[in-house]
Amino acid sequence: MQYSYKTEPYAHQREALEISADLSVYAYLFEMGLGKSKVVVDNAAYLWTQGEIDALAVVAPNGVHRQWINQQLPTHLPDYVPYQGAYWVSSPKKDERQALDALWQPGDDLRVFAINVEGLSTQKAKEALKSFLLARTAMLVVDEASRIKTPGAKRTKALMNLGKHAPYRRILTGSPITQGPLDVYSQFKFLDPEILGFSTYTAFSHHFAEFQKRRTNNNRQGYFEELVAYKNLDELQDKIKQWSYRVKKEDVLDLPEKVYQTREVELGTEQKRLYKQLLEDGVASLGADTQDAEQALWDMLTGENPTVSVTNALSLQLRLQQILGNWMVDAEGESHKIEKTNRRLEQLKQVLEETSGQVIVWAWFQNEIEEIYAELDEPTVLYYGMIDGQTRQEAVEKFQNGEARVFLGNPLAGGIGLNLTAANTVVYYSQAYSLEVRQQSEDRAHRIGTTETVNYIDLQAPGTIDEKVTEALQKKADMAAHIIDGKELEALSEGPVDSEFV
Repeated sequence: MQYSYKTEPYAHQREALEISADLSVYAYLFEMGLGKSKVVVDNAAYLWTQGEIDALAVVAPNGVHRQWINQQLPTHLPDYVPYQGAYWVSSPKKDERQALDALWQPGDDLRVFAINVEGLSTQKAKEALKSFLLARTAMLVVDEASRIKTPGAKRTKALMNLGKHAPYRRILTGSPITQGPLDVYSQFKFLDPEILGFSTYTAFSHHFAEFQKRRTNNNRQGYFEELVAYKNLDELQDKIKQWSYRVKKEDVLDLPEKVYQTREVELGTEQKRLYKQLLEDGVASLGADTQDAEQALWDMLTGENPTVSVTNALSLQLRLQQILGNWMVDAEGESHKIEKTNRRLEQLKQVLEETSGQVIVWAWFQNEIEEIYAELDEPTVLYYGMIDGQTRQEAVEKFQNGEARVFLGNPLAGGIGLNLTAANTVVYYSQAYSLEVRQQSEDRAHRIGTTETVNYIDLQAPGTIDEKVTEALQKKADMAAHIIDGKELEALSEGPVDSEFV
């Protein structure tokens, strides 16, 4: 193909573009940090030079959509491609409104519109994107496409309908499978329903999985289908391969290794009492046997012993994790410290004393983040839900240029799209039962630009839900590796599959 790059590509980026440049649909399944955004920018520029498109629309996680306009385009779009770009803001300031309005004005330059996927749950955002696609001949890209894996979700349905107005479509993700093989249905249906060969999710799921009917515990809501096993996975793998380009770090980059370790945190006396009491009372209230309450709760979460509401089981899990972090939520919803000395926080301080270099600390709960920030005697920047967009960007810049030693944040807010390669240690103070969040947050520090070994440290209370979460995440990762990377199932960790009930 005839195309002049602005920034020289790696071999895998060049090959991916040459394979897919003229195709109407394609999936870039690059592991995090391998530059899939650059491939899309180059693909859009190439198609513009060929007269095939005059617009690029990008749907990305909140915050990441701004980076497409502020970072990806200026860095990778060739200078001979004139463009105008703007990102979606529900209540834009004057300059943001002017930039958005300019996208609809007449002109031959490339128009780029980036919108956050969360916004597609609103009518206002959907209408804006639809209007842009109808006014232009566009390539529509879904960045971190696993965000649309749920067939019945509003934003998934919205993108299915919006995709019909774009002659070129792309999905980007390093983790297309975060719960199980059925995750790929909506992502590839967005590209083209013919790829997987099934017009409905029910037909697709019953071809690649086996279900059995189960009654809910109280029998009042009748039956539901519980997933008990997967099947025909080699066939699914073949279908995906035809329309995707898979890249793993170990295959294309000479990156330093990841090193994992666990630091055990013993619970205080009152923590143990409250944890045991809440676990047993909570499991009993959900209608399960309390002889092994820990396993009973996990069976409910994974569908092995379904309850009327898995939401209630998830709520119990989160409350237990808060106790492990030395916090208790009372009946009025107020949080209180349990032990005078927070042993988990003391372990974190010990880790910081023992390690050199810069450190990312991921914590799941706001009160944990605020407590850590108040107690650390280190230059620290914050990145979580209560921090505004401008301050978040400044936090990243300060960390990357060495003004702060610790980057402290929530992995759901900061675990996607950020470049935090200044870190050589990543500490999980607490974490969620989400493979996508774990993998994404790990690779903020392990990507193009990483020069040192990255150490990942999990703080865990032995014999608690901490260990169960870690084990479950590994099992999910093993299943995803079989479908996407072709690893043998015999080598995967043992245990029951996750239920679709979850």
